[in-house]
Amino acid sequence: MTITPPPYARIHVLPLHLKAAANQAFEGWASTPAVDREGEVILPQAIAASLEAYMRNPIVTYAHDWLNPVGRTVEARVTEEGLWVKIQLGRTARAREIWDLIEDRILRSLSIGFNARPDDGEERDGIGYWRRIELLEISVVPIPANPQATVTVARQLGLEMLPPARLRLKAATPFVNLPLAPEETPWRWDVRAASDVLGDPPDWDRFRRAHFWWDPDRPHARDSYKLPFARMLNGELTAVWRGVAAAMAALLGARGGVDIPPTDRRPVYEHIVRYYEKFGKTPPEFRSDWPAGLREVRFHHDELDIFAEEQVLWAAAEIQRLAADAANMARHWAKEGRFLTPWVTDPLHAAHSALASLLSFSLPGSS
Repeated sequence: MTITPPPYARIHVLPLHLKAAANQAFEGWASTPAVDREGEVILPQAIAASLEAYMRNPIVTYAHDWLNPVGRTVEARVTEEGLWVKIQLGRTARAREIWDLIEDRILRSLSIGFNARPDDGEERDGIGYWRRIELLEISVVPIPANPQATVTVARQLGLEMLPPARLRLKAATPFVNLPLAPEETPWRWDVRAASDVLGDPPDWDRFRRAHFWWDPDRPHARDSYKLPFARMLNGELTAVWRGVAAAMAALLGARGGVDIPPTDRRPVYEHIVRYYEKFGKTPPEFRSDWPAGLREVRFHHDELDIFAEEQVLWAAAEIQRLAADAANMARHWAKEGRFLTPWVTDPLHAAHSALASLLSFSLPGSS
C-alpha cells in the first residue's frame, strides 16, 4: 500500500496504550510530556493552544495516511498528563480492520501530526521541547520494537524527526480556510501587496497563511515564502482565484517555475487543490513527470488566460528591471562624456515600438 506524504512536517510517536470500548470507539493518550523515541517533548500547553482549531476538523488516520481518514476524535482534553482523546472509527472496511487489530491488542499506539517552526521550541540537554505547535491530525500507528524503524517510516512519509534547534524543514503551508474574494478580483503580488499582508508590526503568521510554501528555517525573511495567493481585502486576508491559479501555473512551470524541493510539490499541489475546490474549479491532474513548461498539461480556458497574463506580468517586470539597469549605465556613460551609438539605440527604438504595440491592446480608458 502506498501512503501519500502528509501536508505537515512532523510527527510525534509514543508507545501509548489504547483502551477499547464498544461500537468501534476507543480512548487513550495521543501525546504526553514524556520524551518520545526521537528525543522530543511536546508540552501540554503547546497542544492546548491548537486543540480548538483541530476539533473543528478532528481527523483520525491510520499510519498518517492523511488522504484516507478512518475516524474522528469525538472528545479531547489536555491535562498536565498530556492529550487524552476518545476516537470513533468509521464504517469502512479499513476502519473495521483497524478496530479488530485494536481489540486483539495488536495496535496499541497513537501519534499526532503537526506543524511547528524552529523558534517554537528549544533544545536543552539534548532534548527538544516544543512550546507551540499546530495540531493537524491524530493517527493510529503500529510502533515497531526497533526505534530506528520509526525513523525509517517517518522518512518514507517525507518527514524529518530532529530536535527543534537542529530542525531543517522546508514545507508546504497547512490549509487554512480563508474567505474567498469574488472570482473576478484582480491579482497582483508586488511589494505593496506583500507589505499590506505582512503589516506593521510584521505578522509573519498571516504572511505564511497567504502563501502555499515557506521555509521555516528563515521565518522572518520575505523571500522564504513562495506561491502567494491571498491579499488583504477590507482588512481581512482573502484568497483570490487568480492568485490560486497563478500559483498552480508556477508549480507547473510558468514564469520559470518555482524552486521548491521535489518532495514538497505534491503537498503544495494538494493545498492548491483545496482552493480550486472552494472556488468550484477542476484542477489539472497531478503528474510527477511534469515538464518544465505548460505544453503537456491540460488546463481550462480561464486558467490559460490567467497563466498568459502571468507571463506578461513577469516579462514586464523583467523589462522594467533591465531598462533600469541600462538607464543607470547610460547615465554613467553620460557623466564620462560618452553617448549611445546607433548600434545600441536602434534595438532600443525597436523595443520601444514593440511595447507601444503591446499597449495598444489595453482596455479603453486604462492606463
